[in-house]
Amino acid sequence: MRAVAQHRIEAVMAEVRRQQFTGTSSDRTATARVSSSGIVLDIELSNGFGDPRQPQWAAAAGVNSTACAIVEAVNAARVAAAQALAGGFSDEFRHR
Repeated sequence: MRAVAQHRIEAVMAEVRRQQFTGTSSDRTATARVSSSGIVLDIELSNGFGDPRQPQWAAAAGVNSTACAIVEAVNAARVAAAQALAGGFSDEFRHR
């Protein structure tokens, strides 16, 4: 019985591991893509990152809002990953 449960757990984990998850900040200025384990794979800013030597968002007024948008987008993507895993377990172990 324990081996069967372990196999079912591993199957759910394997399915979610193949996925990537996207989140967007509430102001839609940042979008992040993460792996199933929450590792950040990509971040996009709606206005772009600008010149790497002098990015437009690095002005004092823009740093805080840009940083907050990035954090919000990454958190949203990680929540999506956690919900997918929880949903997978719920579906797999729902009492039948």
